[in-house]
Amino acid sequence: QSIFRWDLQLFTMCPRLVLFTHEYYRVFTSAFFHANLMHIGMNMLSTAAISGSLEKKMGTLRLLFGIWWAILVTSGIYMLIAYLAYVVFGYDAWMYQHAVGYSGIIFYLSVLESRLHSGPRSLFGMVSVPSSVYPWVLLVALQVIMPNLSFLGHLAGILNGTLEYYG
Repeated sequence: QSIFRWDLQLFTMCPRLVLFTHEYYRVFTSAFFHANLMHIGMNMLSTAAISGSLEKKMGTLRLLFGIWWAILVTSGIYMLIAYLAYVVFGYDAWMYQHAVGYSGIIFYLSVLESRLHSGPRSLFGMVSVPSSVYPWVLLVALQVIMPNLSFLGHLAGILNGTLEYYG
């Protein structure tokens, strides 16, 4: 349901539509459109919580350009994984899947933030985990709690953050 009554699928990340029908705009629009108000609200809260310390460390402009670059690279990783799953294993579900939201970028930011601060992280206030594995534990925990989330989008964000940190 969109506030403006637009068809949300016009703006989603769908690897098949980007790769084969050249709808490249989806690389960026998918990060900025959300399924509903709760979706955008949760992403805004998460972004504010994670990006504050990163902005202090990196600076505003560097963080801004880093996020724009992360949108491009995370989308590329998303499409690469979907395409490889299709070509290598014949698994085409990810090629046709429509995903929307900023959470892949939030996972990217969480990797960078977890590397800046080495202390343990609280997972939902119930258990502490080392900061180095926090994004991975969060990926699994969220997928178990809410299986309709974009596992591939979150995974692509973690991989992007990991590549950037070690790259």
